[in-house]
Formats: sequence, structure tokens, C-alpha cells
Amino acid sequence: MISSQHQMLKNSLQEPLSLLGNIFKLEAQKNKRSFMEKLHLPILVEIDENGLYIVSCPLFKGCHSWGETIDEAMKNISEVVDMCLEETEIGSFNTFVGFRELEVVHNAKATCD
Repeated sequence: MISSQHQMLKNSLQEPLSLLGNIFKLEAQKNKRSFMEKLHLPILVEIDENGLYIVSCPLFKGCHSWGETIDEAMKNISEVVDMCLEETEIGSFNTFVGFRELEVVHNAKATCD
């Protein structure tokens, strides 16, 4: 009975990995009676006009934090991610696709010929 429960848990942990592909890696490691999960999550890092580091994890809605140093910001986002993980089931994360560049024209002025 216990081994079939472990297999069901292992199978349920493998499904999100196939769904999300290379976005993050999920490693299930058997630890006697339980499983430990390692998630590799994308973190966006920006610097605002005051020189503060703004960090976000795009896999969770509203998952943002900040810090005066990048180390402080990463520590803070780690705590926010932990809170998000408590409320979000693996497999229901937002799907992070990647970055794209968009060219826009700013302050364009019309000319009359």
C-alpha cells in the first residue's frame, strides 16, 4: 500500500515537469518516507529609479519583492515564493514563455511636407 502511494506521488510530481518543459526543473528525491521537491524558478530583476532591486517570479501572480542589494532582494523573493507555493498547487503555475523585445517609437513628431 505504501509503495503504491509513493508511486502515485512520484507520478503526480513528474506530470508538471512534462507540462512546463524547460521553464523549470522538478526533481523528486525519495527521502525515506517522504519526497523533497526542488524547483528552479525564473526570477526577473530590475533596478528602479531609486536604485532598489525589484524582483519578480512570473510563475505566480503578484509574486514581487525588493531589496537595497540584489542579495537582499533575492532573499526577500525567496520568502514570497515560499508563501506562493503554500497557496499554489504544482501544475497550476503561470506558464513562463520567455522574453521578447518590442520596438516602439517614443515622442514621435509629425512633419508636414
